[in-house]
Amino acid sequence: MLKKLHHIIQSNQEKILVLLDQVIVSGGNFLLAIVLIRLLGLETYGLFAMLWLGLLFVLSLHQAFITKPMMTLAIDKIDSERSAYFISLWQIQVIGLLAIGLPIIGISQLPVVFPSWMNFIPFLVVITSCYLLQEYLKKTFFINKKYTSPLLMDALLYGIVFTGLIVLWFTNTSTLKNTLWVLLSAYGVSVVAGCGLRVMGWHHAHTSHSTLHTLKIHYHFSSWLLGTSILQWLSGNFFLVAAASILGTTAVGAVRMAQNLVGLCNVLFLAMENLVPAEAAQHFLKNGTTGLTNYLKKSSQQLGGIVLLVLVGMAMATPWLIPMLYGNEYMAYSYVVWGYCLLYVFVFLGYPVRYYFRTVHTTKPIFIAYILGGGFSLIAAFPLVKMGGLMGLLFGLIVSQILTLVFYYFYIRFTKSTLTNVIIKPH
Repeated sequence: MLKKLHHIIQSNQEKILVLLDQVIVSGGNFLLAIVLIRLLGLETYGLFAMLWLGLLFVLSLHQAFITKPMMTLAIDKIDSERSAYFISLWQIQVIGLLAIGLPIIGISQLPVVFPSWMNFIPFLVVITSCYLLQEYLKKTFFINKKYTSPLLMDALLYGIVFTGLIVLWFTNTSTLKNTLWVLLSAYGVSVVAGCGLRVMGWHHAHTSHSTLHTLKIHYHFSSWLLGTSILQWLSGNFFLVAAASILGTTAVGAVRMAQNLVGLCNVLFLAMENLVPAEAAQHFLKNGTTGLTNYLKKSSQQLGGIVLLVLVGMAMATPWLIPMLYGNEYMAYSYVVWGYCLLYVFVFLGYPVRYYFRTVHTTKPIFIAYILGGGFSLIAAFPLVKMGGLMGLLFGLIVSQILTLVFYYFYIRFTKSTLTNVIIKPH
C-alpha cells in the first residue's frame, strides 16, 4: 500500500505541487478576507475591495497582453530562446509600469481637492506593480516546470502578510493605510525572492530576442484579448460599482464576503489556468484539434465534478460558516453566498471553451461574447441594483454569464466547418 501511494505521489508530483500552490494562494486569500473584515469592519473592507478592483482591472490587462499569450507562445521555444523571450517580456513590463504608474502617482499628489480614497493611490500603484511582476515570475516558473519556486514565493508572501496583520491586531493599529503597507512589503519581498530564484534556476539566454519583436508578437496575439479583458472586467465588476454607488461600501463588503467563501473554487480555477493552457497547446501541436478537444473534455469532466461538489457543500454549509467566520451580524447576507454558488457553475462552464479558442489562436469569439456580457452590464447594472438591491446584482451577474455561454454554443455550431478548415493542422 505504501509503495503504491509513493508511486502515485511520484507520478503526479507536478500536479500536486501546482495544486498545493493554489491551495496556498486561494487559502491565503480566503483567510485574508476574513481577517480584514474582522480588523477593518465591513464598511472599510468594502472601501478596500473597491480599491482592489483597480488592481484587478490592471491585472486583467496584464493577463491578456503578457501571461496568457506567454503560456501558449513559450511552449515551442528551446531553453535559451525561452530565457531571452522571458527577459524581453520583463523589460516590457518594467518600462510599461514605470511609464504608467509614475504619472498616476504624480497626479494623485497634486494640490487639488480629491476624494479621501485618492490618498491610497500611491500604495495601490506600487502594490499593483509588485503583484503583476510576481504573477509573471510565477507563470514563467510554471512554464519551465520549476514548480517549487512559485510555491516558495507564495508561502513567503502570505507568511509576511499574516505576520504583519497579527502585529497590527496586537498593537491596535489596524487601519487601511497600515494594511496596505503590509501588503506592499509582502509583495515586494516575494518579487525579490522570485528574481533570486530565477537567476539561480534558469538557463541563461544565449540568443538575442528583440524586445520590440516580442511586443509585436504579443500585440498580434492579444489584440482581441485586450478588449475582451476590459469587457470581462465590466461584465463582472461593473455591478459592484453600481452597488457601491447605490447601496454603499457595506454592500460591496457583503458581496466580497460571499465571493470569498465561494472563492475556494479558485483553487481549481487557478490550477486550471496554470496547467490546462500549456497542456492544451501541447496536445494541439501533437494531435491537432481532435487531440485538443479530447483533452479539454477529459480535463473538464474531471474538474467539473469536483467544482460541483465544492459548490453544493458550500451552499449547504453557509448557515454555519458565516457566523463562525465573520459573525452572526452577517447572517443576513447568506443569500448572496447561495447566489454566487449558482453563478460559479456558469463561470466554470466557460473555461474549457475559452481554452479551446485561445489554443487555436482564435480569440475573436471570446471578445464578441464579452461584448454581450459587458454591454449587458453597462446597460442593466444600475437599474437592476436600484430595483432589486443585491438580488438584482446576483441576477445580473448570472444573466451575463449565460449570455456568453449561449453565444459560444451558437458560434461553434454555425462556424465549425470554417474553424476546422483554418486550424485542422497544428501550428
